[in-house]
Amino acid sequence: MNKREVGIGLLGLGTVGSGVARVLIEKGDTLARQVGCRLVLRKVLVRDAARARQFAVDPGLLTVKPEEVLERPDVDIVAELIGGEGLALKCIETALSRGKHVATANKEVMAKHGPSLLALAQKNGVESATRPASAAAYRSSRHSSGTSPPTRYSPSTPY
Repeated sequence: MNKREVGIGLLGLGTVGSGVARVLIEKGDTLARQVGCRLVLRKVLVRDAARARQFAVDPGLLTVKPEEVLERPDVDIVAELIGGEGLALKCIETALSRGKHVATANKEVMAKHGPSLLALAQKNGVESATRPASAAAYRSSRHSSGTSPPTRYSPSTPY
C-alpha cells in the first residue's frame, strides 16, 4: 500500500472503537509522520447512529449497514471491533474477499475460523492481522483439539 492516504473503516464504536477513532482523528498528524501516510477514518459501523457517544464522531461517518463500510473503494483497512462470532465473521470474510486488509482482536472468530480467514486473505493478497491474544487463543484451541498449530499468522502492529 504505497499511498498518500490509507482509508480506515471501523466496525464498532464501543470503548475500543471510540479509542481508535479518537487517535485517528486527534493524532492524525503524528500518525502520518510515524507511518509515512495519512490514516483517514472513512466510515464507522454502529448499532445505533443516533446514540450519544463518549467521543463525538462526525455523524456522516456513522452507518448501521455493514456494506457501507465494506463496499467503499476508499477503505483499505477494516478494523473489526464488534466482537462475537456471527456478524464479525461475515464482515471479516466480506472485507477480505473485497481485497481489504483486516485487523481484529476477536479471539472467538480467530480460534474457530483462523485458517480459513488466513487462506482467504492470502488468496486476495491482503493481510488478516490479529492481536497476540487472538493468536494465542487460536493456537491453544488448535493444539488442544489435536491438530497442529498454525504455520503462519500476521500479528497486528500497535495502533
